[in-house]
Order: sequence, then C-alpha cells, then structure tokens
Amino acid sequence: MLPSSPPWDEWQKASGELPPDFAALPSCNVLTNPLTPIGAAPITTVAQWRARRQELIPILERWFLGRSPPPPPDVRATIEDETDNGGTIHRRVVLSFGPEMRGRLRVELFIPPGAGPFPVFLTQHFHRTWAMVAVRRGYLACIYAGSDGHDDSEDLIALYPDHDFGRIARRAWCASRTIDFLASVPQADSARIALTGHSRNGKQSAIAAALDERIAVVIPSSPGAGGTCAMRWYSEHYPGQSVEQLTRQFPPWFHPRLRFFSGREDRLPFDLHDLLALIAPRPCLVGSAVNDPFESVYAADRTVAAALPVYALHGAADRLRMSWRWGGHETSPLMIEGYVDWCDHIFTGAPFSEPPREFPSMRPTTVAARPSAARADASVVAPREDCARLRTRTRAAIHALSGVAPPGSLHRGGIAKPTYPHTAALLERGWCDRGQETRHVVFGEGVSGDIYVREGAIASGAPRPGVIWMHPPAFQHGYAGGTEGAPIHIAMANESCAVLAYDQIGFGGRVEEAERFYHTYPRWSLLGKMLRDARAAVDMMTGLPFVDPTRIWMVGYHLGALQALHAAALDERIAGVIALSVPQPFRRDRAAHGCGGLGRWAHDLPLAPALSAYIGDEESVPYDLPELLAAIAPRPCTLIAPSIDRESRVEDLRSAVDCARRAYALEAPGGADRLALQTPEGFSSHRADLNASVLAALRAALAANTG
Repeated sequence: MLPSSPPWDEWQKASGELPPDFAALPSCNVLTNPLTPIGAAPITTVAQWRARRQELIPILERWFLGRSPPPPPDVRATIEDETDNGGTIHRRVVLSFGPEMRGRLRVELFIPPGAGPFPVFLTQHFHRTWAMVAVRRGYLACIYAGSDGHDDSEDLIALYPDHDFGRIARRAWCASRTIDFLASVPQADSARIALTGHSRNGKQSAIAAALDERIAVVIPSSPGAGGTCAMRWYSEHYPGQSVEQLTRQFPPWFHPRLRFFSGREDRLPFDLHDLLALIAPRPCLVGSAVNDPFESVYAADRTVAAALPVYALHGAADRLRMSWRWGGHETSPLMIEGYVDWCDHIFTGAPFSEPPREFPSMRPTTVAARPSAARADASVVAPREDCARLRTRTRAAIHALSGVAPPGSLHRGGIAKPTYPHTAALLERGWCDRGQETRHVVFGEGVSGDIYVREGAIASGAPRPGVIWMHPPAFQHGYAGGTEGAPIHIAMANESCAVLAYDQIGFGGRVEEAERFYHTYPRWSLLGKMLRDARAAVDMMTGLPFVDPTRIWMVGYHLGALQALHAAALDERIAGVIALSVPQPFRRDRAAHGCGGLGRWAHDLPLAPALSAYIGDEESVPYDLPELLAAIAPRPCTLIAPSIDRESRVEDLRSAVDCARRAYALEAPGGADRLALQTPEGFSSHRADLNASVLAALRAALAANTG
C-alpha cells in the first residue's frame, strides 16, 4: 500500500514494531484547540497548560521526534582559535560533554565591539552569513555544527545508544548544548537568546524552542513539513511533503514510527500546532514564502492560528505571528534584516513595521444566513420529468449556496503571450513532454492558464477532445502541484487531448487574489468565483479551432473534483467528469465522522461560507453529491475513491452513487452504466498508480465516443 522505503523496512524488521491500533485512535481531520484536548477537560489556566505541556512532550517524542537524552551535567569548552576582525572577535570553540566527555560540538562566536552583554543571535553553521548580518546589528552571533556540511550530531547516535532521537531532534539537542556553553560567556546575555534557521534548520529551531525554554525568541524560517506546516493541512489532499513522502525521502529526519500514519494523518495524536503551542508564551515569528515549493503558506497560517489560543491564554497573542515574503524557498539579506527587526522589537521594543498578513482575512466577515433555496433530493425521482425538475432545483441551490454574484460579462479570450519565464519557473510550469507543445491562454476575468497538446495539433486545426484539469488545493503551485512523477495534465495531453490547466483563485499564481476576497465581495463566495471561472474556461475551449466543442471533459482531484462536479451540474457543454478522491458528501460531513465537517468548507478554506449555517444540521444542506450527479446525468461520470481516504468515506460515496443511478437510469436506456465508482486499494494521493486509473477512465470514455 505504501511506496517502498528500504530504511523503514529494515527498521520495522529489526524493531518488530507494528502499526498502532488505528481503530482505537480518534479520527480528527482538523486541528483541535490545544486547550480542549480530546477526551480531557478544557484547559483554562496557565498552570493547567503547564501540566498539559508535560503530557505533550512524550507524545511528540514517541511518534515524531524520538527520545532525546537529558542535558549532560557538564559541558566543557576548549578555545581552538581567536582573531580580532576590526574590533569583532571571532572565536572558534569545541564543546565536550556526555559519557567520558566523548561528545563533541564545534561552535563559533562573533562578539561585537563593546562591553556587553549582548543579545544572542543563534543559528546553524549553514547560516553563517545570517550571523554576519546580526553582528552588524549589535548582536553576539553564535553558530554551531548542527546542519548539512558541518554536522556533529551524527556522532550522538553512538554516544547515546539508548536514545532514538531522529536527525532533526539531534540537531535541536545540539542547539541546547550551545546554550549551555553560552551561559559561561560573559559577553552573552543568556536571557536574550534568539534562535533561527531555514528549511530543515527551521524545523530544528522550532523543535529546540519547544523543548528548551531558555530560548527567548525563535524564528523558524520556511520550516515546511515537520516544522510549522500541520500534517493534516500539508499532505496528499493539500499537496506538499506528506507524512509518506517526508518519511520516505528523508528517513533519518524523524522517528520511523511517524510513517505508520501515512494517509492516516487524521489519527495522529498530535500535530505541529502542538509544537508551536509548547513555545508559548515566548515570541515566535514563522517565516513563509507565498510560492515556496517545500511548504504551504496556507498550512503554516492554519498551524499558527491553531496555536494562538495557548498564546492568548498567556496574554501573549501578539507574540506568535507570520512573516510572508514573495517568491520561493530562497533567502535574501532583506529577509534576514526583517528577522533581526523582530528580535529588536522583542528585546528593545523597537517598532516592527511589517503589517500582519493572515489567511483569516479571507474568511467571511459575518456569519452567513441559510440560503432560501428549496432542498433538492435525488432519492425521490420517479418519472423522467422528475429528473428535469430535480436538475433545475439543484442548480438553483448551487447558485444560492454560492452567494450573490456581482455583475459579469462573457469574455471568451484565447491564446495570449507566454508567461514570463521567472513566473513559470516559480510555479513549476511552462514545460511539456517531448512531442508536445503548450500555449498560454487568458480568458474570463483575466484568468490565465496553459493549453497542452501533441506537437502540431494547433497548426493542424483538427478538432480533438478537450480536458479541463481542476487541481487539488495546492497553494504553492496551483495546477502544477501535488504529483510525484509526470504531472497529470502532461499525461492527459499524451492521450491526444487538448488539456487546459489553470490556477483556481487562492492557489498558485492566485494565492494573494483570495486574501481579501470576502472583504471585497462579502455576499459572494470562492465557490461562486471558481464556478464563474470554470464556465469561462469552457467558453474559451469551445472557441478554439483545434478543440471539439462537443467533447470537453473535466478531470479533478479532491477540491478540483468537487469543482468539476459542480461545474458539470451547471453547464451541459461539459461532456463528462472524472473525479478522483471526491470529498465527503455535505450531508454526511459531520464532525463526528472524522472527515473534517462542513467547517473546513465554510471557514477553513473557505469555499462556501453559507455552509456554516448547516453545521449541526447537515441533513438540511440544500443539495449534495447525489443531486450533483443526477444533474450531470446522463453524461458519463466516473468517481475514483481510494479505500483509505481521511477526507471521505467510501460507503457514503457509494450510497450517493447508488442514489444518483436512478436518475441516470431514467435519463437514457442503460444510463446507469454511465455512472461508475471505482474503489482502488490504498490511501488517497495524487500518485502515479491513481493517475493511471484516471488515464484509463479517460481513455475508456474517449473510446466510447459518448460526448
């Protein structure tokens, strides 16, 4: 069921460990409030949180970090070299500790001119240049050999054989040993220590701060998976380095037990907002880039927001925040200056000028009222005339749930000038397979996308089937995100289709477009905007001479699958739908079922704020998956639902399909066969074998010529 990971297989064979009893672990697909732990009384005082803190640390150690040794009773420093660089003292030191003093850690100090004591800017050897910036700002900078290229943490495995801490936790432990040493440096103000690091060093910085309360300020910079991107919000469904990918691609980083939760993140007894909560009330600034390929600015924002209640309990809600920057995973001197600005703000009260930017600002500003639409019900269709009435009622319900749309007009658009190369590179697009060609397009309300076809198809003008790819919620890369191996839009173009791929609002090149959407359009919804864009995409495709306007399909994954079903229910020009990993049907999406509840669509993403009015009364949602499918009938529709999917339950999808088959059977002779549900074994992901199922379904549909 999982891709091969030889190091993990060897560990499991040697240890004999079995997976936990997942049935005994509560399923929770959202980030719980750390102050209301499942199965325990709410936490209302700082003293109660301190007790909870001591319970959380062993949980994190067992399933995530591994168990670290206690602090050594003695850390000795040997000065190897010291130079004076224009008044700044550069001192190289080797620390000794542990059994028989066999532990070794290289440390370097950069002490600015003056008597001190100075606040400390602590980071890893890899970020030596960051230390240079801090020194010129009046900090004593300290770097330690706990990063790639200069890593003394590997020797800790042999030094402490009874402890199983992973590489990232070992490096975090080295940060604490450096702090042991700093207490003996008279120029260092050990009450004002700031720790920072980027990427995997950002992970260790967050972990060190969570475990070592001597760290006064922490700045995890783009720590991504295993750092400040909650595993429930950064996975196969919300594409990024999932638990499965993280533990396979970087097996030494964390404890091997974490891999047991691949595809079962909802069963994790913790998440990374708990890690941030352990830092409270000490200041924490999480750095994140809008289109970083190794993190999701949205997942980081949700993780920070979920930890805020603990900071608020301490009266320190302003001490946990995010720092956004434009671009990808790269760093810059300007970014580092901003991090030092934060340290100045905390240590000296200097102003911090960066305005807060948070995804909650894209949330609806008021609680939505229930739309006035009548409830559609696919279970009561009998004569064929009922199907038409049901379709009309379903479409009215979709429009009502989508909110009040602002005025709009048709703009078919078409082929446009290519995307700027730096933008294409940032979003990982603009390339195609050998034997393919691509064209940039603009349509609707300025939406841009790309067409992928076989080479020569555009010049020939011969009509071919069209496919519109509706991507999952890949915040960093939009339509190009979420696939290991060949992207699905590239693979579909090899099936002699003209494939349109574009970013939906809030993703890829359009992340910031969604940030203030609900401030500008308080009565509309992201669902409504997405459906308007989808209709505009069909308008554009029908006007391209090399696309057959009668054979335009939609293919989607997760959120994209939900969008494809909605779009096809409204627009009969869409010839059919292939939907992979359709989320839980609305009326069955109760919090108790563990899939996340309507709140993730109403508040967290938030797709349709009006759904908030049905939380606790889900059965009253005006339409659901059976009605969407019935509105698509008799056009072919294939749902692919992996057997393990924390975002939906196969039995509920099967029930919806069985209900909708009545409408299919009434609409056309043999129509029930046009609605298919496939349930391949394994957990839901946008991986090669499931993409192969999508391609097989597409080939079968095109061969049947049912458009």
